Amino acid sequence: MGKLSDNYIDLKIEGLDELNKIISEFPAAVQNRIVINAMKASANDIIKTAKSNFQSVKKNKSQTGYADINSSFKVEKMKSKVGVKAGIKGSKGYLLRFINYGTAERMYKQKKSGVEHRTGKIQPTKFFESAVDSKRDQAMKNVEDNIITQLEKTFKKYAK
Repeated sequence: MGKLSDNYIDLKIEGLDELNKIISEFPAAVQNRIVINAMKASANDIIKTAKSNFQSVKKNKSQTGYADINSSFKVEKMKSKVGVKAGIKGSKGYLLRFINYGTAERMYKQKKSGVEHRTGKIQPTKFFESAVDSKRDQAMKNVEDNIITQLEKTFKKYAK
């Protein structure tokens, strides 16, 4: 049904001839909107799990800089293909990447005295990868149901 390559999931709906026939009767723009909205709804499950994983990672730690960080979890439409991207983006997104992937030991030398100061390292938490791994199959299974839901909404919209 799908294939994972470099953290992207290619989705092909097979065995749904009736559904494909119904979708093909709409204009191309409406077809794309139906599929993209269904994929966004499925990807939101991954984002919700990633947010809850992040909340458990940051528990009992400093709250500095976490005020607007939940808005960095995004699901957005791909520009060159029909599909969506779920990930970390935005002005505070770099902080989440540091927490997710970790950092190496950091140090700097003072210019005047030449004394080395070590600032430590961040242990990788992999909260986003674990969310993707745990919800990938469920999200791919939910796409079909979400397409049907989007079709119903589209029918209601055009039936007016």
